[in-house]
Amino acid sequence: MVKAAYSTGKPALGVGPGNAPAYIEHTADVKAAVADIMMSKTFDNGMICASENSLVVDRDILDEVKAEFEKQHAYFVPDNEVDKLADAVIDPQRHTVRGPVAGQSAEKIAAMAGIKVPAGTQLLIGKLDGIGVNYPLSGEKLSPVLSMYVANTQEAAFQLCLGILNYGGLGHTAVLHTTDEDVIRRFGDQMPSCRILINTPGSLGGIGGLFNGLTPSLTLGTGTYGKNSISHNLSTHDLLNIKYVSRATRHPIEFINELRDVIRNKD
Repeated sequence: MVKAAYSTGKPALGVGPGNAPAYIEHTADVKAAVADIMMSKTFDNGMICASENSLVVDRDILDEVKAEFEKQHAYFVPDNEVDKLADAVIDPQRHTVRGPVAGQSAEKIAAMAGIKVPAGTQLLIGKLDGIGVNYPLSGEKLSPVLSMYVANTQEAAFQLCLGILNYGGLGHTAVLHTTDEDVIRRFGDQMPSCRILINTPGSLGGIGGLFNGLTPSLTLGTGTYGKNSISHNLSTHDLLNIKYVSRATRHPIEFINELRDVIRNKD
């Protein structure tokens, strides 16, 4: 649709898909991080494009993270049933979420996949070992379904986040949970995302207005990373023609004389 709009020859503002990674770094407040992610992925059943699609978790806090997710009504799909979940959620030809799955509840999706889950389950999480078409759940899922990766080092975690963004989420959103300012700086520098959300729910943080100063919008640009003409949250300001009336702040002769003085002083 975006390509069609861009090709009409008329002004068009298009945005791109999200496939946001959420890195829970070992210094994070785990309880708060999990609460943010649960809030984000259950809001509108994961339909917001800025919502987290994959977790990246430092190995040394993995057990704590899993216990907290289970406490907050997430269900970790057994390894031998992850393929069943992928088959139910992702269309194998388009490599995107199946239409009947998008926006459905976790319990309904589990039933579609033939997976038994506890009553009250709000989020499904499946562990993956790779990224790309051979790992269908590594893409954007638009539902209360998350893939999860375990990182042995911080560098490995960054590389996983980069891989996830490159698989369909360039320029959109990346989420980091940490209390380490140096990690925040390096994550912001290295992630090819126009929205770097720190200790924030991805969906509600990305659309702005509640948790940060981003412009409230459901239309989120991905910049040149994602081949968009904008990198910010689209607003009515982008639809305005703005006329500028500009007055000279100095006479051209004055400027020329000042420039000559500068050149003489350098000589």
